Amino acid sequence: MAKTCQFYKLDCPPCLNEVDGFGDYCTWHDGSIKMDLSFEELEPCLTEAQTYILTGLNFRYKEICNANLNNSQMIQVDFSDMTVTNSNLTSSIWKESSLLKSGIESSDLLRTTFLNTNIENCKVRFSNMKKATFRDCLIMHCTFESSVLSKTLFQSTHFKNVDFSGAIFLCDESYNDNLFPVFENCHFENCLFANQELSFFSFENCEFSKTSFLDCQFQRTKFFECTFFKTEFLGAMDLDKAYFDECELDRFTLDLDEMKIVEKKIEMGTND
Repeated sequence: MAKTCQFYKLDCPPCLNEVDGFGDYCTWHDGSIKMDLSFEELEPCLTEAQTYILTGLNFRYKEICNANLNNSQMIQVDFSDMTVTNSNLTSSIWKESSLLKSGIESSDLLRTTFLNTNIENCKVRFSNMKKATFRDCLIMHCTFESSVLSKTLFQSTHFKNVDFSGAIFLCDESYNDNLFPVFENCHFENCLFANQELSFFSFENCEFSKTSFLDCQFQRTKFFECTFFKTEFLGAMDLDKAYFDECELDRFTLDLDEMKIVEKKIEMGTND
């Protein structure tokens, strides 16, 4: 009877791949082999690739569809010019990897973690990024169109020239682990921020159009040279402690009488 892989990880299904030789692990979970795999060797197994550990691989110009990389780790992997569609990337970890000119569409990235990863000229569309974590990342010239970023953590991450049109930022509990994220030259159209902890966030030269902030926290949030068009702040907390510097307002809505004072501050460009 063939011996099956002994790889184990909590809350993950067991690996049922057969083991070659006298080892305890299959090709995909054997640390001595995984660095030498080619994409052609890996491709037939992508539909059941959960818990894989992939290091130093080259996925450039590849197309991945209906893959299951749940709970997998991608370390120093080149994903440039790659497209991923209808795939399960839940709880995966992307560390020190490169995503340049890549596309991710209609995929599940629930609880996915990006660590020290550069993401540039990428398009993420109609994907679930709930509870994802971005830590020490640089994200430039990207699109997160109609994606869900609820309970997402932004830790020491810089977003530059990113389009968040149609994105949803939703949090039903206080998230205090966001470490000073910066959004520069970003576009927010038809977006929803609800119950979101935005304290210490920095928005520089960003555009907010037809966007709603509902019951969000704004302590020391910085808006510099931002434009607001048909934007509403309803149930805002500590908005009077936010900084609005050289911002432009058009049809800017506040729901409480005391917030009229905040509106005057914004128009005058002052923060007492």
